[in-house]
Amino acid sequence: MRPTPDEFADAWPRIVRALAALTGSLDEAEEYAAESLARAAAHPHPIDSLAAWCTTVGKRAWLDEQRRRATLARLVPQLARPDVDETPMTHDPDDRLPGGDELDDRLALLYVACDGELSQTSQLVLALRVVCGLTIPEIATHLGIQDTAAAARLTRAKKTLREARGSFRVPDSAERERRLPVVLACVAGLFTVAHRTWLDPADAFAGTGRQALSIAHALVATRPDDPEVRGLRAVIRLGLARRPGRVDERGTALALDEVDRSRWDQQLLRAGLSDAYLAMENADVAPRREVASRRLVA
Repeated sequence: MRPTPDEFADAWPRIVRALAALTGSLDEAEEYAAESLARAAAHPHPIDSLAAWCTTVGKRAWLDEQRRRATLARLVPQLARPDVDETPMTHDPDDRLPGGDELDDRLALLYVACDGELSQTSQLVLALRVVCGLTIPEIATHLGIQDTAAAARLTRAKKTLREARGSFRVPDSAERERRLPVVLACVAGLFTVAHRTWLDPADAFAGTGRQALSIAHALVATRPDDPEVRGLRAVIRLGLARRPGRVDERGTALALDEVDRSRWDQQLLRAGLSDAYLAMENADVAPRREVASRRLVA
């Protein structure tokens, strides 16, 4: 049975993080992750663990390429003068990365993407692509820019990180605290994309909206008393709870006062309100942060 789109989306950040640990490059990790997922899609038999299977396939593909390069360097000496060392790294992709031992894989990649060397827009482009797996057109639509501009920002962001940081590394806890506002903006941006793109999905928890809520859960697990983190999850929960009935039988979006509120998810509404209350209770005692640009998630 072919993996579902949601299974591909769930596996993507785990595969990218593991391959980034192996290759030392976010760019290469994304390339080999995409190749392994393509092979998984064409695989004729059921795959028990998609992330583990794809990580193994990606690792082998990368090692094969390193061996090919090493062989070429031996056979053609004049081509064996690279400025960088191409010796295969010995990292095991199952090893946890320095600075991110207990982190959810998606959060680890988000913190890497939200590097201070990048502009906030570039951080968001990189996070939405590498962590969340959004397409260039989806990212461009969200940011209100051309597809070519979004693609160029993604390329520049990866190059900047490679030149500034060298090999892939998850930032330590102090640096993660500094990057948190942009991480929150990226997760909010992911939910905004879902809210704009799928007015009335068959399942309110499917696709990008589900990803946003799942990442928000992971953030709350690491920062349960942070009002901004709680507040973000409240917004996502309340938004998902009100998705049923957003369009009429002809597919036309309805104004809020025309929606049949009996179709709303009452359990999710209560959970969202609970998060909102907890966020307000902790607002006066939590540290103030510089809020990431609202323009990015509007």
